[in-house]
Amino acid sequence: MKIDTIIKLGGSITERGTLKQIVQLGKTLSSLFDRRQNFAIIPGGGLFAEFVRETQEKYSLDDEQAHWMAIQAMEQHASLLLKFIPNSNLHDFSSKGFESLILDKLPILRVMKYMRTESDLEKTWNSTSDAIATEIALKIKAKKIVFLKDIDGIIVKEKLVKKITIQKLLELKTSPLDNNTPRILQRKNIKAYVLNGLIHDRIENLLEGKEFIGTEIIC
Repeated sequence: MKIDTIIKLGGSITERGTLKQIVQLGKTLSSLFDRRQNFAIIPGGGLFAEFVRETQEKYSLDDEQAHWMAIQAMEQHASLLLKFIPNSNLHDFSSKGFESLILDKLPILRVMKYMRTESDLEKTWNSTSDAIATEIALKIKAKKIVFLKDIDGIIVKEKLVKKITIQKLLELKTSPLDNNTPRILQRKNIKAYVLNGLIHDRIENLLEGKEFIGTEIIC
């Protein structure tokens, strides 16, 4: 089957989740891939990216220097996820030919090669792993992108909303996504969701077409 869904596994999952929650999510993702074989994972930077932020401030690094260090942080997080996701492997992503690849193990995408040779994103903190995952989802013509975070979805006026338009998302004072992600989503008609990855059955329900708790971003 073709990879038609990108799951952005946020750094907050391994940063704030318990070991039990992380292990269970890994088992769920592996089981889902065995059944569906249609998604790939892009990791956030997690604690590794937080260290980059601290290092940038301490040593007065410019945004581009910090950007490439943050990409390396995503690579480190990808290696960590191998421990928790059974039957997975690391895949150095390139858009050329990826749509037609048949992958027998759940691919955890490393993006350094892609970012060096193909990405159009600005090299600042406005383009975090959320924007990178979204750009890649559009490159491979994915139907869905799912942002797994440590929150239930998008909160508006202290309430979880089931759906939100990109325009409303851009108007929020605080958002779980970086500044560039909504603008990238505007380019194509792709289904986008924000879910709590620490409650493992929510991603399962979404991918299996069942009722789920989370927020759909209307593109």
